[in-house]
Amino acid sequence: MQILMVVYDVAFDEEVMAALGRCRLSGYTKWSRVVGAGEHSPPRLGTAVWPGHNCALLMALEDGALPEVT
Repeated sequence: MQILMVVYDVAFDEEVMAALGRCRLSGYTKWSRVVGAGEHSPPRLGTAVWPGHNCALLMALEDGALPEVT
């Protein structure tokens, strides 16, 4: 079993969910409002100073399924 976690800007939510459907991945846990900061993007903290937020997906995949997703 492999665990895949994907964190992405909420602006891409429809595209990410459509991609999951195309990959036939139906089992996942989704957090719809995730805040934080990273090395390659401005902070998304859901505040007036740092607006915006992310979504996060966690999926348990069978061994060997990860190369098909990436």
